[in-house]
Amino acid sequence: MINRVIVNLGPTGPAEETEEEHSSRVTHEMRRIAAAVKSVNAGRVIPLTEMRAWVDSLGSYNILPLPRARRWADRREVSGVASLADEAAEALDHIEWWYQRPGDGDIAPSIKRVRAIVTAMERLAESRDKGLPGAVAGTRELVCQNHRIAYVIARRDPAHDRPGDLVVFDIFGPGQPR
Repeated sequence: MINRVIVNLGPTGPAEETEEEHSSRVTHEMRRIAAAVKSVNAGRVIPLTEMRAWVDSLGSYNILPLPRARRWADRREVSGVASLADEAAEALDHIEWWYQRPGDGDIAPSIKRVRAIVTAMERLAESRDKGLPGAVAGTRELVCQNHRIAYVIARRDPAHDRPGDLVVFDIFGPGQPR
């Protein structure tokens, strides 16, 4: 008998996966998060403001290139705000592509979905008590638009009065790069 685990990843609601599929998915997510953690620990992040500018340009005549993580000489330049690893930016780009309606040229639904995910990340930056413990130890997750935003709240220096930085490692769900 094959045991099934219910997961909420399908665009039409809850989906089933076998224990083997579940194990494979979690292993894949752990690898992507480990790569993101390595990049973030090296100081390579994308400020959420740059992702917002990219998302706002979608559907216009002047689409900005997808932001890429870069090394910040002083991490405090992006402290106190949300930042993303390259894996999260790549996932948003794939999500936008994935939901485009084939053949009819209507990209509005995909842009709305990506904008909703970025808005959810902005809300996380303002109110960090949202989300649940993540599948990968030490992370938290927030579900938005049938996607799971994997993030951590990085510890701050006690001398600062602000809460910890929000760092989004990856976004999992339909349209995720493999």
